[in-house]
Amino acid sequence: MTANVFQLPLPIEYQPQPKKAPVTGKPKGWSYLLAKTLAFSKDATHAIRIQQPSQEVIPCWIKKLIMAGQCNTIFVEDMQLPLNEQQQIIELCSLHSVALISVRKNSAFTSPSFHNICSGTWLN
Repeated sequence: MTANVFQLPLPIEYQPQPKKAPVTGKPKGWSYLLAKTLAFSKDATHAIRIQQPSQEVIPCWIKKLIMAGQCNTIFVEDMQLPLNEQQQIIELCSLHSVALISVRKNSAFTSPSFHNICSGTWLN
């Protein structure tokens, strides 16, 4: 019977571990691409491509994407915003921490290996 006996050192000092607070960092967020001819690479995560509407509708769509609260970055192919819309969108981007990027295909590269090169400008 004594073969199955194990003696613990006394006194047993039990100290419960503090519970770890859940990670409350900002969720990754989504990247949106409004484009007619461009697309994200196949391995892009948290990325949604939307067929680009007419230029008159783009500012409204950008505002809706920003105000939805799930957006991290918006890429727009050949973006041209009127000045009044541009100011409102810049303020919304600042308020919701969204990066808005105008992307265009760069025709300066003539080599076939450079056909997938895009260049962009930061709006905010």
